[in-house]
Amino acid sequence: MKKLLMAMDFSPSSVNAYQHALALAEKFGSAITLVYNNTGEIPQSLKNIDGATFKERLENKLIELNKEHNKVKIPTSLLVTEGTIYKEIIRVSEEIEADMIVVGHHGSHGVRRFFIGDNANKIIALAKCPVLTVQLHRPIGRDLSKIVIAIDNTLETRQKMPITMDIAQRFGAEVHVIGIYSSSVSTMKMRVDSYVKQAVAGLNSKGIKNHVQFMSTSEISKSTLNYANSINANLIITMVETEFFAKDVFLGSQGQQLVNQSHIPVLSVHNKEIIKTRPGL
Repeated sequence: MKKLLMAMDFSPSSVNAYQHALALAEKFGSAITLVYNNTGEIPQSLKNIDGATFKERLENKLIELNKEHNKVKIPTSLLVTEGTIYKEIIRVSEEIEADMIVVGHHGSHGVRRFFIGDNANKIIALAKCPVLTVQLHRPIGRDLSKIVIAIDNTLETRQKMPITMDIAQRFGAEVHVIGIYSSSVSTMKMRVDSYVKQAVAGLNSKGIKNHVQFMSTSEISKSTLNYANSINANLIITMVETEFFAKDVFLGSQGQQLVNQSHIPVLSVHNKEIIKTRPGL
């Protein structure tokens, strides 16, 4: 994971997300591209920053930010775009072939500012790479030590395992695997059991400490979030659930619930087969 794309408007939310991006970049040896989408308004955070041009003020603000947070001197660059926020993030992510997008947001009940609701959800739904969403009140105060993943009866559920194991190894984190029985049909339960067994075998082969919990529920996002909160997890990794309406792609209701309501950072991973067959991509 060599290229991280970070949406930045220098608000507290995006600065908090930047700290999470820096933590990932340090472990993976990544460079970070920051995208500032110019709406024509000068944010409060830039009004006292010197610079002959707006771009210079942005660059000087980034220098100031890196002095405070980027102690190990992770390579960073700044791009200024104009247009619809989520479209610009998707465009740049494809141009630079980003390995992950990091988004700061306030959740479904917070102040509507930079990334919230539609913008965050559309980025997750449309991106070709994993998207990490970080809520404002989730500071980077402690190391990533507990990761939660849910395994259900779908074929794509196991696609999250490679990145889960990679992150767990680099941070020395333990992985909590939730086996989700969303159906009472015995063959579906057996499939979940088989997939969980495969996931645990993969974790064990890499020497990753893990825990397994099974639960019967139709509310996968709610149950996953409740469990993650109960163990004070640092990260939830989930497969992206999308819905198609005409030419538009939307994040599904379960995904919206998890991303917008979770105080824990959520890494949304895309179904590789959907990406291959998605019209226009």
